[in-house]
Amino acid sequence: VAIDRFADDVPADIKRRRNNEMLGVQGEVSVQNNRELVGSTVEVLVEGESKLVTRQSKTMSSQVELGWENRRPATAVPADSSQTQLVARTRGDQVVVFDGPRALKGQLLEVEIVEAQNLTLFARAATMAASAV
Repeated sequence: VAIDRFADDVPADIKRRRNNEMLGVQGEVSVQNNRELVGSTVEVLVEGESKLVTRQSKTMSSQVELGWENRRPATAVPADSSQTQLVARTRGDQVVVFDGPRALKGQLLEVEIVEAQNLTLFARAATMAASAV
C-alpha cells in the first residue's frame, strides 16, 4: 500500500550508503555471535561438498595432462569415501564448513566449532575430534 501512496524521494546514493552501514553493523553482530560458538558442539545437516571445492575441481578437471609417464595409478577407494570440504547448516541456518567424507551428505552430524567468521563457522566432526584425543 505504501508504494502506491508515497513517492520514492530517497536518492540512490543515500540508499546505497544506508545499506552499506546496515551491512557493516550486521557483520559485526554476526562475528560476535559466531565467535561465541567457538568450542561448542552443534548439530548440523550436511548439504554436500562446498562450492569452493566444486569450483576448484572443475578448474582442475578442465586442465589436460599429456604424457603417459605422468599418469597416477588407479585407486580402489570409492569416490564417496574420500575426504573433502563439506558445507552444512545448523538448526539456526548458520553455514558450517568442515572436512569429511562425501558420504555424509544428507546426514545429521555433531560438529565442534573451531573457528568463526562473520558468515561462516569452521568445524571438525565431533566424532573425529573425540577419536583424535
